[in-house]
Amino acid sequence: INKKGEIKFPASPLSSFSEGLVKDEKDELTGYINTEGDIVIEPQFDIALPFKEGLALVKVDEKWGYINPKGEMIIEPQFGDADSFSEGFASVDVDDLGLWGYINPEGQMVIDPQFDYAIEFSEGLAAVKVDEKWGYINSQGNIVIEPQFDYAGNFSNGLAKVSVNDQFSGYINPE
Repeated sequence: INKKGEIKFPASPLSSFSEGLVKDEKDELTGYINTEGDIVIEPQFDIALPFKEGLALVKVDEKWGYINPKGEMIIEPQFGDADSFSEGFASVDVDDLGLWGYINPEGQMVIDPQFDYAIEFSEGLAAVKVDEKWGYINSQGNIVIEPQFDYAGNFSNGLAKVSVNDQFSGYINPE
């Protein structure tokens, strides 16, 4: 809607604008439209996520890759699973190894696949799962908080929610 409350164009109720674009679905494929409702990237992806840090995570033929706002494939679909970029990194599942690592926006592996699971960076740290426990790494891939938690969330305002023994939940600081 515009500032007068008038509908400018119909949109999915579950989508929101990110970096000036919003997902547009047609015939079970997803593309993107701009704030005027114009199609800027034709629906062609099985799944498309919001843009973050100039790239959007898209799924094509069961593999994940990344496009830019022009719809150009910047990182070819090659990952069994992946996450959006955050703080210059994206966690990816290298499916032939079954392990997670991190790539940079050029698609180069910058933290080798070595984790059972990995989530996005927040406030300089990322939660990673090793042998059924969660801990945190820094941007060099070094473990800075030993895996010891049953659950570990993103840092926000200097704190991250964690749980131990599937019972106690609390917050930790980066130290």
